[in-house]
Amino acid sequence: MPLSDGHDHEVRRSERGTLVRRRLPGADCLTSWDEAALLRLVAAVSPLPVPQVLDVRRDDDVMEMVLVPGGPLLTRLAELDQPTRDRLGADLGAFLSALHGIPVASVSGLVPVDDTAPADLLAEGVELLGACAGAIPVGRHRAVERFLESPAPRPSPRRVLSHNDLGAEHVFVDEDAQVITGVIDWSDAALTDPALDLGLVLRDLGVGAFDRALDADDGEPEVDDLRTRAIFHARIRALEDLAYGIETDRDLYRRNASRAIAALFDDEG
Repeated sequence: MPLSDGHDHEVRRSERGTLVRRRLPGADCLTSWDEAALLRLVAAVSPLPVPQVLDVRRDDDVMEMVLVPGGPLLTRLAELDQPTRDRLGADLGAFLSALHGIPVASVSGLVPVDDTAPADLLAEGVELLGACAGAIPVGRHRAVERFLESPAPRPSPRRVLSHNDLGAEHVFVDEDAQVITGVIDWSDAALTDPALDLGLVLRDLGVGAFDRALDADDGEPEVDDLRTRAIFHARIRALEDLAYGIETDRDLYRRNASRAIAALFDDEG
């Protein structure tokens, strides 16, 4: 029986306790072969664990991996105190520093370029508001509107290797939520703005953790612009997750996105 079914993959546990993931036909993500090659490259430099690939069946687009211990950080966010959030933020920042430091030339044949302009993301945000306006936290609706009416930030001056979906559902932690046991699901990896990964740290773990991550991920010389873009991406992705939670009736996503929106938007807009 599958452990999960999504738009891009079917996942199940094998009889020997490994994880077997099949890329579905027509999925808009990395092939299993390319993702396995990427994981081997990232594992060589990452301070955090990533899935260990045991086998790839290229013809079937199937990848078999060692099961990552622990569970998704998303399920533990509500109970984390600030020191734990900050420590996890610092760990993710060190991870992102290593990831973003991988030479672009070494992965240009494995991952696509995501050059979506911030202005286009802002336009998508306007559409998202229509889908989730009734679920925006009390006192934040006008601030969200002001954000969507404001100019988008300038595009990033550089692209780096990005996980590109570093939400708390893809960061696994141990039973006490003190140690990151793995960063999973690299199928959306791309060459894109480094602020996107950092923005998801901000969305899920808050400002203190984001500051620690930003301090650790020191590869960007224009720190002020990086911060501005990260806040922008955090806000857009919070709206995306709220709409996703409503559309799929996933209360955990909806609650986390609502909490993030309440923190990311205020009366000053």
